[in-house]
Amino acid sequence: VRPDLIVTENGFALCEIETSPFGLALAEMLNKAARQENFETLVGDRDLADDIQLSTPTQGTILFSDKTKSYKGQLMFLADKVFSSVDRKWGTADISDKQSNQNNVIYRGFYLSEYLHDPNVQFLINELNGNRNLVMPGLTPQFEEKAILALIWDKRWEQQIRKQIGDAAFNHLRTVIPPTWIVGEEQYFSPGTPGGIETAVELASLSKSKRTYVLKSSGYGSNGSWSEGVTFLQSESRNYAYGKLIKAFSDNSSLHVIQEFKKPTRIPMFYESGNELLPMLAKIRLTPYFNSESGKLIAIKATGVKNTDLIHATTASINTSVG
Repeated sequence: VRPDLIVTENGFALCEIETSPFGLALAEMLNKAARQENFETLVGDRDLADDIQLSTPTQGTILFSDKTKSYKGQLMFLADKVFSSVDRKWGTADISDKQSNQNNVIYRGFYLSEYLHDPNVQFLINELNGNRNLVMPGLTPQFEEKAILALIWDKRWEQQIRKQIGDAAFNHLRTVIPPTWIVGEEQYFSPGTPGGIETAVELASLSKSKRTYVLKSSGYGSNGSWSEGVTFLQSESRNYAYGKLIKAFSDNSSLHVIQEFKKPTRIPMFYESGNELLPMLAKIRLTPYFNSESGKLIAIKATGVKNTDLIHATTASINTSVG
């Protein structure tokens, strides 16, 4: 399980959560590089490999799709350096290679939402339907829905969640997860909508200072990953914001959420340009990876950007280990 944590002046803001392995290989590479230079990091040399190898069979295949094939190199690294060892053999394959999928344990290097439009993903998941123990992470589409974070703020779920996790955990989650609601479900948003608006579309009528919210495609769709479908409403014109909101409100194919924008704090970092070490005040996102059963931290990396609120690993970002 991987939460996305934005570093703010008041602590962490948990803006997303998912189970995909993307970024996991990069986190491991950065961690190993830092430890080889004698830096102390939060994750040990064998933490990720030991955890993976204890929880997976000795043989299997990491599958990538047409959408995720740009991560092929990272997935190959995971197969060769993390999943495999002297007595273990894992490989990678394109999901279109049906022979590689047959009677084999599969680690999912693709999104379940691709089922909607990729016939190879459809074929695989339909074939696995009788034996879901053959695929990891499990077939859990709810973890591809950003709407899952809205439940902690939904009046309909409040008592049930409090009862299950206790008041202390519930209250803590509400300090970490920014206020979030599902577009079209405004009446169930516990804190109440800003400015007394009745629908998300009316956010566009508020001044920029009062619509510090982020519109997100919830995830189980074609534009719900890799910062696709994300609009910072306070940064857009009223007409543009209205267009995005009315489109989301009218979309019956998938969910959309509104999440309160938590301003990242700026942290000093340095990056190398040529032979120079240059300073940078960076907005930081931490991406820790946890074993979902034990809760153990098995990998973590930090991503820093300068001139955007989209804190994702891009050519304009700095990625580093965490110590």
